[in-house]
Formats: sequence, structure tokens, C-alpha cells
Amino acid sequence: MRLLWAAIVTLILATPVLADIAAPKNVDETLVLMRDQLSANTLITDIVVDFDESYIKFQFDGTGPHISFPDNLHSLLSNAETDAERSEILATHLQNITAGAAGSQLDAPINVQNVYPVIRHQSLGLMPTNLHADPDQNAPLEGGSDDQDYTLASFPFAADMRVYLVEDTPRTIKFITQDMLVSQKLSAQSLKQQAVKNLRELTQDLEVRSQDDLHMLAYDSNFETSFLMDDEYWDNLETQSGPIVAVVAARDLVLFVNGNDAKAVTDLRDLVHPSVNLFSYPVSTALITRKDGRWQAYD
Repeated sequence: MRLLWAAIVTLILATPVLADIAAPKNVDETLVLMRDQLSANTLITDIVVDFDESYIKFQFDGTGPHISFPDNLHSLLSNAETDAERSEILATHLQNITAGAAGSQLDAPINVQNVYPVIRHQSLGLMPTNLHADPDQNAPLEGGSDDQDYTLASFPFAADMRVYLVEDTPRTIKFITQDMLVSQKLSAQSLKQQAVKNLRELTQDLEVRSQDDLHMLAYDSNFETSFLMDDEYWDNLETQSGPIVAVVAARDLVLFVNGNDAKAVTDLRDLVHPSVNLFSYPVSTALITRKDGRWQAYD
């Protein structure tokens, strides 16, 4: 297996140096850059760009399909100081997502110490493609062989959201599927408990940024929603500041206010109303609050 992985990575990384590129004006231009460069890799086929949903889908050497969202890449390319730096960023990104696609097919054991919970909309597990909506990451499409179940492992959370389990690996963040649990003889419930335990070791680095009465969780743009699962953290916060009303506005954006402040709650509702919610990859517009130590729909 190690030799196979080494061979695959060698093939992936043997890509030509990219010419200097200008800053993309929007995400669509970033998607075009990705498409053009992936097309040059003979191991990658069936490349499809969805400009409406802002993702690129591809197959790696017949193992996929896989999907990547370009938000993080677009931000890096836009902020790079030189065209040469942009070229290097793009090349590294493409190497990483392709290596991640290859690695996801090698049935590597789940490292339970690197599994965390994330909150997403309940429709995620029901999507026909069964693909997650996270940036620069890959997951298998639903389908495959008859004995494979790519259904995402998940649990009810609150309102229209569910808890999903992901493994944070060096190259990608992989959603845990039922097939992975069965093949590795893991219990979904016990893995969830381990994921929450792992999360609590990260909470010390969590920041809360505030502007007037509005507060926002800040971590690393990947695991902000995860911290909603740390009951001890929210119990302590409620003890200090009173009841909390929150919204999981996007995969990296958790907003909350004091539930005793009626105006703040109204402002929070207005901020994420579907007519004005322009956040990338939104999760929910439902307000939630804690009752008896658990998150529940506010209304």
C-alpha cells in the first residue's frame, strides 16, 4: 500500500510548472483556471465545472468522481502579491486536491484522533451526488458498487441541520461514510463521542469576535460550526452572559447574540434572511437556542 501511494503521488506531483497568472476577477475565473490546469493532467478525466454552484468535479484515474469548491483558492489568488506567487499557489493547490483524491481511494484507516463533528444543512446527506459543500475538499459520489454505502454518517442537530463527522487529514478533510464505518468496524455513536472529545482540545484556540451586540466564532474557516457541539463551552458562556440565540449562517460563520436582547435577536434574523443572505455556502437561516443544555429551534 505504501508503494502504491508513493507511486501515485509521484505521478501526481510530476506536473509542469505553470506560467505566471494574473489575479482572477471572480470565482468563475478561478474555476476556469482550475479546469484548464486539471485538463493538462492525463490522470484526470470527466472534468465538469458548475458555475451556478461554484464547484469543479473530476475523476482521478477512474476512481472518482471528486469535487472541489474554489473559495479558499480564489481568496489566496486574489491576495497574492505577484503573478509568479499566484502560479505557485495554484500549482500547490491542484497537487493537493489531486493527491487527496488518490489518497481517498486507498482505504486508509480512519485516525479517530483526527475526527471532528461539523454542522451542515440536513439536505447534505440527501443530495443525489452525496458531495459535501466544503472548500478544496473531496468526497466520493453516491453510487459505486452495489456493496458500497456512501451515505454520510450523521445525527440530528437542531432545526434543519445535522451533525456530520469528518477526518482532518494532511491533504484533505474527508466526510465519514457508512461504508467507512462498516469496513473498519466502527460505531457511529462512539466515533461521534470521540469527535466531540477531540474538539474540546481545540476549543482553547477558539476566538469570539464582537461588534456591538453581534458575536462571531472565529477559528480556521473549516471547523467554526464544530464548536456548537462543545456543551461545556456554551454552558459556561450562558452562565456569564445569559441565554444565547445563534445561527449557523455558513460553513465558517456562526453568529450569536444575547437572547434577552429582543432587538439583537431581530437584527440577527434580518441579517440571515434568505433575501439578503449572501454568505458563501450558507448552512441555515434558522435561529437556534439552548434549552436544557441542548440546541433547539428558537421559534
